[in-house]
Amino acid sequence: MIGWTLARYLSVRFLQTIGAVFLMISGMIYVVDFIELLRRTGDIPGISAGYIAYFSFLRVPSVSEQIMPFCVLFGTMATFLNLTARWSCSWPEPWVSQSGDFWFLLSPSRPPPKLVPWCCSIQSPRP
Repeated sequence: MIGWTLARYLSVRFLQTIGAVFLMISGMIYVVDFIELLRRTGDIPGISAGYIAYFSFLRVPSVSEQIMPFCVLFGTMATFLNLTARWSCSWPEPWVSQSGDFWFLLSPSRPPPKLVPWCCSIQSPRP
């Protein structure tokens, strides 16, 4: 297993990137929804831009629930890319002695190399 320091470092990096992606996409959704509501309610008298901004702000959480999995996906990809590009991966030598990147963290989610041909033969049988 990885040490406490490395786990904390990776957790902070993942949470920062996922949070940044989430805030960026949520902000873009708010702006697009605000402009769309302005366009739709442009003909109605008595509705101010402040009311439309408030209404658009209330609609953002329901859309944010739907985009959260994509934010985690893109934030994780950005974190892996950023860690590999910055060579932050060069200091945990015992775990990354040959490959030089953090892709070893995905090893629990993939089958061992000796099982790959067996898994592929079960997944796609030959006629």
